[in-house]
Amino acid sequence: MQTIEIMYGTLGIDHATGLMVPKVLSALGVERLLVDNDAPASPGNSAIARMMGMSACQLKERYIQTKKCTPEDIDIYRSFAEDPETWAIYYRLCFRAERGRVRWDAFLIS
Repeated sequence: MQTIEIMYGTLGIDHATGLMVPKVLSALGVERLLVDNDAPASPGNSAIARMMGMSACQLKERYIQTKKCTPEDIDIYRSFAEDPETWAIYYRLCFRAERGRVRWDAFLIS
């Protein structure tokens, strides 16, 4: 997580923008907030696992520049993502807010 925080921070992007959404919605007068935490586990070598492994490899140099991981860490992650005997949570549905007929959905990639 620190690797992602540092990488996005150097680009001037707040990695935790999604965490502010409930506060913003509250300030806009949302009175009813339903929270869903749908975090499915996916096996290695599934479509999402392969995509996350490719993403980590594509971002390898940026991750290493944060000094929070090594090339070996990325290689281990890629091996993990390709191994059907391993399982991980790659994404989750983080919230749904409703106000009258208005509804917002948000996905966070983790």
